Amino acid sequence: MRTAPRNLFVSAALTLSAVTTAGAGEQAVDSPETLAEHLAVMNALTVKGRTMRDSEMGHPAYDDTLSGSPMGAVGERWLALLEALDASYREGAEEGLRGAEPRHYADATYLYHMHHSAGRFEEHGLFDPITHAPSALLVDNGRFVMESLQEGGRFHTDAGQGTWTPQSMAYGLDAFHGVAYAWVRWKKPGGADDMGLLSAEQMREWFGHEVPEALMVARDAAQVLDEAWDTGAGTYDLGDGPVWELDALGSLIRGHKGLYELLYVFGDEEDQRQAERLFERAARLVEAVLGEDGVAKPWGLPARVRFEDGHALADSDRVDVQAQWRWVHHLTGGFALLRENEGTSRFLERRRPGLSEEIGAAIDRLIEGALVHQLIDGRVVASLDYTSGEVRDRDASVETRAALVMGLGNGYAAGESFPGPGDWEEADAQAEERTRAVYDVILGHGRGLSGSMTETR
Repeated sequence: MRTAPRNLFVSAALTLSAVTTAGAGEQAVDSPETLAEHLAVMNALTVKGRTMRDSEMGHPAYDDTLSGSPMGAVGERWLALLEALDASYREGAEEGLRGAEPRHYADATYLYHMHHSAGRFEEHGLFDPITHAPSALLVDNGRFVMESLQEGGRFHTDAGQGTWTPQSMAYGLDAFHGVAYAWVRWKKPGGADDMGLLSAEQMREWFGHEVPEALMVARDAAQVLDEAWDTGAGTYDLGDGPVWELDALGSLIRGHKGLYELLYVFGDEEDQRQAERLFERAARLVEAVLGEDGVAKPWGLPARVRFEDGHALADSDRVDVQAQWRWVHHLTGGFALLRENEGTSRFLERRRPGLSEEIGAAIDRLIEGALVHQLIDGRVVASLDYTSGEVRDRDASVETRAALVMGLGNGYAAGESFPGPGDWEEADAQAEERTRAVYDVILGHGRGLSGSMTETR
């Protein structure tokens, strides 16, 4: 099992805590310059804002002031960015998001997670705005992906062109995941108090389709994936061979979750067998990357992987920090692989007991390694040498900083090495310091993404 040396880790965590509190990550983003930056900042603030609640960063054992006005300010900032997104990329656009690529539609889909978290902002007077303001964007995004970027289960690079690539398929499935989640939540018991209040006719009015149409897309996409599965390599070959950029592979796995849950919840017996096949492939891909024989080094994951005989091999000499934390986010954020709910397949629990713990432990090791290797003076770097762990590029982009916040905020609770503040009294001092270090990184980088230099942490 690969782990960072414990004494080195604790020393780094304590140093980081002091540096971050003093102002690490202070690179304010007052106005994102590109669509990619805009969506990245919004999604990072979604995670930061949620994590400021009183059971996590806003807990009295860490800083109970965070769940008050600072958390409300994050919600206000998010709503302001949503308004700016509408003005810059939606108003006047004939369809979709102006200038968007497939990855942007996948990133826009994750905005549902803030929408779904509106209750956490109720005491700040933001329940109605966060519930209702993003609805049109979320619905339009899903409709555009289904109607204009997809045909016969293949997801295209641009509307009307009919051209598709492994990347457009991966990001398209990631974007379609939002449509799948909407219908699954509408059906499952946990959605009875929100999506379940709508009738099928109301859902059709919003989305432009009902379950049979969404189910047909899932069936077609599953067929495309069946034809592309390379049994010998243990991965999909969609035209580029058994090689995947880490970020696109993460999106492909998130897309699998949407497909297999939609097929399982709404499909017939054959659909449910297909759902099991999709889940098993997704599980194998994750195990190949993160398992004991996988490609994780103490300082991170390679930017690209090659599959041979069911194993993942590094196909890059670089750790792309943004891609790594997007990968963790794909596995842990929102309706992701690790999210098992009543009324859904519960494949992890029923078919792969122990896999959740294995993934959580691997993510713990990535976080521990990041706190030692991926930060300089409390600021995240852009890339490292995969072989040696040496920093290759210190200049992290807005998207990299956002990915770090998303990956840490969603991933730190996946394993057991980073207990929440409510468990600190029973945890050892090193465990508490590890979680404190993670919170400091989230706040330090999240502060800059908030465009605020007035936050004290």
